[in-house]
Amino acid sequence: MSHVYIDFAFANELAWRSLFEYRATYRKPYPDWYREAQALVFRDLALAVLGRPVDSPEKLLLVETLWAALHGVVSVAMDARFRDVSRPTIEAQIDLLSRLLSSGVDAFMSSSAPRG
Repeated sequence: MSHVYIDFAFANELAWRSLFEYRATYRKPYPDWYREAQALVFRDLALAVLGRPVDSPEKLLLVETLWAALHGVVSVAMDARFRDVSRPTIEAQIDLLSRLLSSGVDAFMSSSAPRG
């Protein structure tokens, strides 16, 4: 799934940027319908990536954090903030991130103890 995200960003750079670089000129809370739609996206993402639904706010936060990590790698690469990054390098970074995270995600998902 992470490679689909990279594919979209590179094939549709202007659309990708418009999704994430928009800045409202005023701060207004997002409407409830938007928050609900966003929660559904992350629940679907959890099913696709983790193979199971999230059953707690903490686990939903985990999915959001995994997405944010992926987005961060792609965002930094798209802007060439630190150096020019080739597509194969980005894919290698994503693969490393995925392997690192997946080694701990299974244990986290099976844990029912709240963290604090």
